[in-house]
Amino acid sequence: MRAGLCWGVLFLSGFLIRLFAQNMGSLSGTVIDIETKRPIKGVSITVENTSISTLTDSKGKFEIKKIPAGEYNFRFSVAGYAERRISVTISPTVKTSVVVTMKPIASKAVPITETPVTQEAKVAEPKTQPKSTTPEPIKYERKSISYVNFVLTSNPNIKIEDKQANYLIKKFREYIEMPRFDYNPIPNELLSEFEIEVKSRGTKITLDEVVEILKEKFVPKIIEILDIEKEIRAQNLVTEAQRNSFIATKAKTLGITAEQLMKVMNSAFIYIPIISDYKLETDEKRGLLDITISAGAIWYRVIYDESGASDLKLVVKKETMGIGVAKIGKDFKHEGEKVNDKEYAFRTAVIALARDLQVATKEIPEFRLGAQVVEVYPNHVAFPMGVKEGIKIDDGFDLVEVQENPGGEINFVKVGFARVTYVANNRTNPGVFSKAQIVIGRGLEPGIYVSERPKLPIDLVVRILNNPFTVKDKESGEVNKMTGISIGAELLYNLGRNINVPQFWVGGGLFIGSGSAEGLEIIKEIFYPEKPSVSIVGLYGALVKKFYFRRFCAFGRMELILEATTFSKDEDIKLTHRSTGFGFEIGGEYVVTPDLNLGFNFGYRLFSESEEWRGIVGGIFGDHSGAMFSIHVSYSLSRLGFDPIAWIKGVW
Repeated sequence: MRAGLCWGVLFLSGFLIRLFAQNMGSLSGTVIDIETKRPIKGVSITVENTSISTLTDSKGKFEIKKIPAGEYNFRFSVAGYAERRISVTISPTVKTSVVVTMKPIASKAVPITETPVTQEAKVAEPKTQPKSTTPEPIKYERKSISYVNFVLTSNPNIKIEDKQANYLIKKFREYIEMPRFDYNPIPNELLSEFEIEVKSRGTKITLDEVVEILKEKFVPKIIEILDIEKEIRAQNLVTEAQRNSFIATKAKTLGITAEQLMKVMNSAFIYIPIISDYKLETDEKRGLLDITISAGAIWYRVIYDESGASDLKLVVKKETMGIGVAKIGKDFKHEGEKVNDKEYAFRTAVIALARDLQVATKEIPEFRLGAQVVEVYPNHVAFPMGVKEGIKIDDGFDLVEVQENPGGEINFVKVGFARVTYVANNRTNPGVFSKAQIVIGRGLEPGIYVSERPKLPIDLVVRILNNPFTVKDKESGEVNKMTGISIGAELLYNLGRNINVPQFWVGGGLFIGSGSAEGLEIIKEIFYPEKPSVSIVGLYGALVKKFYFRRFCAFGRMELILEATTFSKDEDIKLTHRSTGFGFEIGGEYVVTPDLNLGFNFGYRLFSESEEWRGIVGGIFGDHSGAMFSIHVSYSLSRLGFDPIAWIKGVW
């Protein structure tokens, strides 16, 4: 009995120890100088209200193991540097990693606040930063954005109807104002002087000139608003009533409301959409109307120096172009409304423009999503972003690692690439993680980062394919076969992003090619004594489902094909056989880079045999069925400039 009791105690003790161990996490990282980016040796790291502590080694690295799960304050101190404190949440069995920056006591840089990079790491920038090739931490933090609630035109000759302007504003906001941002509009009153100056130019001006006018007529007003907080501190207005009264007075002098003024004060970035060109052209011969719109977004960042004074820094100017096409005189149904040809072309041009601007906005370093990987599986990584940040299925992320170069500087180096396969709903459950399938990269460990790689959900594919064709004499039963070769181009849209099915594509394309009639005795008899030339042209739609295994991809493909094969001699005699059929294929791809795949596929095309020819009465059957093979190059686009489906609808 005693032996049984002993074994029971041992079993229970082992279970409790294992349970306790499973509730432990760890913290590791690197401590670097904010100015030189070099590691700091001998930094004391202590966990407040515990007896846990450690020191950084000669490379500025440290690791604290077996920390009970929970939220802790970590204190970093060393001679010659200002003391730092960060708050870190330790999760069970998760290796949390941070990059901590410390400033020398003699430095005049602004104070820095930092959060653990498992949740996200962000360093506040001083107004003037030392030159360095070292990148900033990759963790993304939500940005507060102010915006102009109407579109400015850099050319006074650009005339857009109010209805069109409202639609353009709607689409700009739909595509550019993404879930990663919090938004507040800029009062139109602040832009009145800017508009007057632009109109007074009387000639077309460039986007760069628009920026200069904004600096002169608009930016000073924003800075005046941003400096209100400094005035409040200088006048020692400590009570809520004093602050509100002061803000209301300032707002009145600027011609806006106190609420509008407060929203601008709380913004970190400001963007201004501008149209720089608008062209409407008609081609009576083709019966088409074309509208081309060039537009851009100017982004400013709010910067504060250590005295509390503020400034606006131009972050970037992004400009793209959109093209819309419509058949003259035709009415279209678009977004539930009946619109004429001009309105349809305008709307589709705006959508193409806004879609490309969305990608351009994601490419801005300050707005690029990023987080630290918290879990690594054999083929997946998990990271703390999801629905709240606007993550979607098949979004691409570079995998980035913190590395130290021989000079002691810390760099972020790309070590792989992954695509999102599961999007966590972190809006309702902040503790869940999204998952991404590893496409490129091996030997990955928790502590690396994911960094957004913005692209359109559209791939451009260039193909070289064979085109089988068979002719059969109706009376004799004689059969001749030919295989043509063509080159094709297609656009594939990632429909899976909208239905939460990874790598499900829909699209279409066209091909053009030729062949040899050498083996087609039936056709040669018609053109005797000369051999006819052969031309092949076709259109097709396609459904594709891909399955990735690291750098290799297998896929299945189904096509609806309309193909025409023409035999001709000079311009006098032409025989054309047209038919519609299906193609069923399987294939594979190799990922050369995150944006470029090389692939092949083979399968069978199934058409119905028919004797319907253009240029011949009958008696000869034509059939486009047969085995098929193709090789291709696939490239992920970041710009397109038009909407393929809208273009087809517009000219059909």
